[in-house]
Amino acid sequence: MQNLLLFFLLAFLLAACSNETPAITKVESDETNKEQSPVLIEKEKESKSDEEVERSIEFNLPKEQVLINLDQVTILKQYLAGITNKRFEINQMQLSQVLDFESLYLLRFSCRQDTCSYLLLDQDGDGRSFLLEDLTKLDKIQTSSDKEKLLFTFNRVEDEIENPSTKLLVMDLASWKPVPLVNEQFNGNLNTYQTNIANAEWKNDNTLSIKLENTAVAPPKENNKTEDGTTIEINLENMK
Repeated sequence: MQNLLLFFLLAFLLAACSNETPAITKVESDETNKEQSPVLIEKEKESKSDEEVERSIEFNLPKEQVLINLDQVTILKQYLAGITNKRFEINQMQLSQVLDFESLYLLRFSCRQDTCSYLLLDQDGDGRSFLLEDLTKLDKIQTSSDKEKLLFTFNRVEDEIENPSTKLLVMDLASWKPVPLVNEQFNGNLNTYQTNIANAEWKNDNTLSIKLENTAVAPPKENNKTEDGTTIEINLENMK
């Protein structure tokens, strides 16, 4: 009798898990979707819970439709909970696929003038999300040649400052965590908006080459000086 009860309990739990909608669902299409604004979709849940309505955001991208389940993306759900006109706010969101990756998407939301908040989403597995930055402007995304890391360059323009300050963020896709950026030559912090950066790029899979401008740095090593500014290198292997 106890074994029978245990069997039914396990069956119930498995059924409940299988009924959960994944964080990100996409449907590919042979036709190119016409550009449409994202929409909020609400439907009743099959099982009773504190929230009887399941809410998702539907995005139409070229040749695919992407659904983000708000119950599975907590930070987005919490953000919208504080918004009165949710449909208007969702209408302003932008979702794009990260180049070189079929499962990675970048969501721009909470946009004000030229700044937005950026959420990185991964469809693989149960779905992962990571808030990259708030109220800033994304300049570019660069993929390491081994496709294991992403380099994000964010710019923020402060009042009465001609050149924007820059923040660099390297995302390790395996650990799903940012990698700290440290260089002994450099007195500033590349992970905050304290630096003016002329250019940042991958030198190889684990090394960044960063050209600084208008920034106080320690005397550069030999052959590490350029005409336009100081170039530093960061070995990410040392950051692990």
